[in-house]
Amino acid sequence: MAMVRRTRSLIIQGLGWIFMVLGVLGLFLPILQGILFLAIGMVLLSYESPWFREKLTWVERRYPKYGRQIREARIRAMLLVRRFAGRSR
Repeated sequence: MAMVRRTRSLIIQGLGWIFMVLGVLGLFLPILQGILFLAIGMVLLSYESPWFREKLTWVERRYPKYGRQIREARIRAMLLVRRFAGRSR
């Protein structure tokens, strides 16, 4: 069971960092939605890291106009976690 939990954690972290990189690229490339990818990456990483959880809460409070995108990112991240890491979350 510990191996499954560790594998799930690594998958979530890997996906989170991939979306963070895509988000940074999206800030400079017009074909990617940078803010949305950054939000999805932060949501995924917040599942495993208290630091990212705190920063995501701070971003939501500091920039309320991005609240809709963060809510959308939470939904997409939840679907990604269910698809790649199992349905126990």
